[in-house]
Amino acid sequence: MKIRQGFVSNSSSSSFCIYGIDVADADEAALAAKVKEAFPDEEIDEDTGTSELCEILEKKTSLEVHNMEDYSYIGRSWCCIGGEETGNQFKANVEELVKKFFGDGSKCETIEQAWYDG
Repeated sequence: MKIRQGFVSNSSSSSFCIYGIDVADADEAALAAKVKEAFPDEEIDEDTGTSELCEILEKKTSLEVHNMEDYSYIGRSWCCIGGEETGNQFKANVEELVKKFFGDGSKCETIEQAWYDG
C-alpha cells in the first residue's frame, strides 16, 4: 500500500467554521436596502446580486462571507477571536453586525461546512 504524504494538486475541497448566519439568495432585496443604507458610497442597483452585496459587507466590516450554491454564509471565523476578546464578546460583536444588516430576527449559530468538488 502506498501512503501519499504532501499536497494533492488535483484536489478541490474547502471548509469553514464561522459564527454567523446563512442567507438565501431570495433575501436579496432586503439585504440590498440595508447595505445601501449603511454604505451610500457603494453603487448598488436592482442588478446587484447577493454575492456582490456580500462582497461589500466583507470589504467594509469584519464579517466574512462564504458563497455556496443558493446560500451565503456570513459571520466571523472562530479563529479570529482577539487575544483579549472572550467568546461571549466575540459572539456579541458578530450578532450586533448581523442584526444591523439582517434584522433582529437573525439568529447566529456556529456553521460548519465542508465540501469536495472533484
